[in-house]
Amino acid sequence: RAADQLEADKSAFESYRKTVIVNSDTLAKPGDSPAVLSLITSAKDRISKLVYDESKSLAENKDSVDSIIIMLKSDIIIQRAADQLEADKSAFESYRKTIIANSDTLTKPGDSPAVLSLITSAKDRISKLNYDTSKSLAENKDSVDSIIIKLKSDIIIQRAADQLEADKSAFESYKKTVIANSDTLAKPGDSPAVLSLITSAKDRLSKLVYDEDKSFAENLIIIDSIFNQLESDLENTRISVGIENHNNRSGNMQIHTLDGKKIDVLTKSGIYIINGKKRYVVIK
Repeated sequence: RAADQLEADKSAFESYRKTVIVNSDTLAKPGDSPAVLSLITSAKDRISKLVYDESKSLAENKDSVDSIIIMLKSDIIIQRAADQLEADKSAFESYRKTIIANSDTLTKPGDSPAVLSLITSAKDRISKLNYDTSKSLAENKDSVDSIIIKLKSDIIIQRAADQLEADKSAFESYKKTVIANSDTLAKPGDSPAVLSLITSAKDRLSKLVYDEDKSFAENLIIIDSIFNQLESDLENTRISVGIENHNNRSGNMQIHTLDGKKIDVLTKSGIYIINGKKRYVVIK
């Protein structure tokens, strides 16, 4: 009976062993690496080589098989984690290279060296990033993205600073041109009062400082307003001087009232047509 039981146990063991070997293949998953498949193959080979130990019970012999499967499952989990880590590292490298290449598209024609330096610096920082195994792939990608987000913000700030400097330079150039043009408004025989207006306007222009709270166009308007006011003041002053000379029986001005009546002498303030233009004249 003992011999019969031993043979029955051996037969049960062989049946169990074969079943476990067959079921081992179900531990594989689609996409598993060769390393995982190798672990399964190795475990199956070890199980197939097991010999029934007559000094142990059937249950203990089955435990020898089970221990190999338990270790296999643990090894598979570890290997899959290692494979996933390698896949994540590879994906991170690919992502990093793509971001570095795409960084160059952030440039625009005419960008200053300062902007280009920002991009170069960001690319260098990204290239030096190492995959942090304590973080997920998404978190590692976030480390790359944070550099790009900061870069885009820095580029906006730098371009604004560059544009401001360019606007200031253009403002100063325009101001010098207008100051030079102011001298061309003088006419032969102009009175000291007329020439004083030109000198005063030039002085006001030379003291103008670019207002950063205003747009470039608004700053130019300030220059133009001084020049336009100068032109108007010059004409009005010349008219006043001409009227004074005319009232003194000198000068050559055509003066009419609004209804078209020609007059020779102005005796009171009011609106007149002087040399074809409507003017308000103050008689002191």
